[in-house]
Amino acid sequence: MMKKKLNNNSCKYFISRFMSELDPTLVDAVDLEFAGYFHSETSAKLAKLLGYGYNTKDLSITNLTRLGIPTEYGRYKLTDLIFVPPVVSYGKNIIGMVTVGDRLNTTYHSYR
Repeated sequence: MMKKKLNNNSCKYFISRFMSELDPTLVDAVDLEFAGYFHSETSAKLAKLLGYGYNTKDLSITNLTRLGIPTEYGRYKLTDLIFVPPVVSYGKNIIGMVTVGDRLNTTYHSYR
């Protein structure tokens, strides 16, 4: 059943399409509401509807794996790349990982 849904682009990209219809400032307000840095009646209601704060895991890890981009640009070399993972409704503490060249870069952020 899961494979059937993942083969259907309408199901597969529902959240991306849904979120893209929301005004970006509203999405930011919901993210900040969840992080505890902003409060409004609208952002609080939408955060609740989207499930922010419910069934949260203490630790979430997201990994972009190895980036297929050049690391040298003439005399400049890319040695570090910081991947800041997006705010997710199911994670309180989030670790983002990305490999550039032969180096694994990690970031960590947490919400109150």
